[in-house]
Amino acid sequence: MSYSVSILLISTLVLLLRIATCQEDLVSTTCSRTPYSDTCLSSLRSDPRSQNSDVKGLATIALEKSIDKATETKAHIDYLVKLHSPNQTEYEFKCLEECMAEYAEALDNLQETSLAWSTSSYDTVNSNVAAAMSDAESCQNGYEEEQLLQNPSPLTDRNKIFSELCSNFLAMIPLLSS
Repeated sequence: MSYSVSILLISTLVLLLRIATCQEDLVSTTCSRTPYSDTCLSSLRSDPRSQNSDVKGLATIALEKSIDKATETKAHIDYLVKLHSPNQTEYEFKCLEECMAEYAEALDNLQETSLAWSTSSYDTVNSNVAAAMSDAESCQNGYEEEQLLQNPSPLTDRNKIFSELCSNFLAMIPLLSS
């Protein structure tokens, strides 16, 4: 009897390992088809739901990560505006205020994206995510237009990651039909 129990236990463990490996392969395979695979892998692997998700589930997580990053960036901008550092020029302060407006718009676009995503309205999803990415780009460009800034943009890394998350999400949409 103990031999049968051992065989059953080993078989169960092998099956569970195969399931876990297949799911990990789905995350890796999906991310390998995105433009920023390292960002994709780290963002999806940070969410335990990805372990049991299909491609649509992974894309949903990617969209949520984009929304989270936009929310976090807007909160950081709000903090920087309230801080209004003495070594910040008036132009830099105006850039931050403009970025706050841009990220508010990006969040509106991403909220509309969530609604469109839930109804599989992929054309609307694509256009709204592209608009959100454009909002972040406008934020970054505001800093880059003025060559005489004392300080570099405090949002460059955040804008870059937000754009990468959105790009990865958009790259997952065509994978839904394959």
